[in-house]
Amino acid sequence: MTRTCMPAELLDLHWQLVKKDPELGERLVPKEKGRIVMLGEYRDKNSSEILGPKIVDGVATRDDWNKCTSKIKLAFKGWLKEEMGWVQPERGALQELKN
Repeated sequence: MTRTCMPAELLDLHWQLVKKDPELGERLVPKEKGRIVMLGEYRDKNSSEILGPKIVDGVATRDDWNKCTSKIKLAFKGWLKEEMGWVQPERGALQELKN
């Protein structure tokens, strides 16, 4: 299943750029070289947003950054599994290959 999503704001921005400069609009089209996906959709079916860490007084704690990056890692693993058919290697598989 391929999930391609372009939020309305990005789509509006795209069309504004195309109207302003048609040549730029041609370069904005990926021509089958890429696509935009909402990575968060591969992590959680209820919410596709991956928000940055909470910033209090201009500072984010290491724990907040760890929570944020763990969400990104889980979403990326979900994307690999669903889109590429990736299966995580068993623990110790690399060591077996070296021997």
